[in-house]
Amino acid sequence: GFSVVALGRSPSRGAEVVKEMVARGGGQHEFISCDAFSLGNLAKSAAAIRATRPMIDVLVLSQGMATIQGFTPTDEGNDQKMTLHYWGRMALIHELLPAMRQASAPRVISVLSGGVHGGYSGVLTDGELKESYSIKNVADAAGFYNDMGLDALAHDPSNANVVFVHAAPGFVKTSWGTEMPWWLRGPIRALQIFGTAPSACAEAMCSPVFQTRHELLASLPTNTDTRGTTNTSSHSPNLTDKMQLCDVGVVIMGPDAKPAARTAEHTNENRAAVWQTTALVLKRAGVLLAGV
Repeated sequence: GFSVVALGRSPSRGAEVVKEMVARGGGQHEFISCDAFSLGNLAKSAAAIRATRPMIDVLVLSQGMATIQGFTPTDEGNDQKMTLHYWGRMALIHELLPAMRQASAPRVISVLSGGVHGGYSGVLTDGELKESYSIKNVADAAGFYNDMGLDALAHDPSNANVVFVHAAPGFVKTSWGTEMPWWLRGPIRALQIFGTAPSACAEAMCSPVFQTRHELLASLPTNTDTRGTTNTSSHSPNLTDKMQLCDVGVVIMGPDAKPAARTAEHTNENRAAVWQTTALVLKRAGVLLAGV
């Protein structure tokens, strides 16, 4: 079985998680307390993991928050939501990739809003959302940036054996929304009785771990190529054609664990712009992206 390292902010909750995993078996499990609002702290946590685990098979990222607050800076000057939903995820992925490349079939799964979000129009003009921040813009930017960031990593030849997944969990029966005002928490809690059970959601989100690379990439939609442009031809590519179009390690996955569509803004230009902004933000925290 897997040996699991869980990162989180609550040592007491972490102890409960480790206890439950130990009861289920597997290898040696561990919890590391980590302030996910701090890119520097995430980098230190990644270094601690790599010090004892030189090979990592799977990385699942699901940190997040649900609020209606405006741009709220962390101690490093980045927006809290964007830090949890994107900047911090890229920092952690980048710092753990050297260990993941040692695995035979590594998977990176970022659970946020794959196939659900829209594009973000300020990619080229306000990449950090300091001037155009809104609830919709930050939601779209976080999801769109996950698409673009994972796409950029997938295009790096050194990550050729890694499959990157951006997934959407759907509406789940969890404590999501606890940071919301009381007048929103009530309706959210009432609706959550109709949500997906956490165990069913977890099974769907982790499904890429148990699929081969060939299975994952062969299941991608045939109307989107590796550049994110739409194929309007009536020709239906055979499997070989499809693998040539999609074999770059990027999978957008919906709540049902099936492939979801990329946005119309999924282009080379936007990918490069998002990655440049990502490099700038991470560099301020001491995380240097290779080749940028």
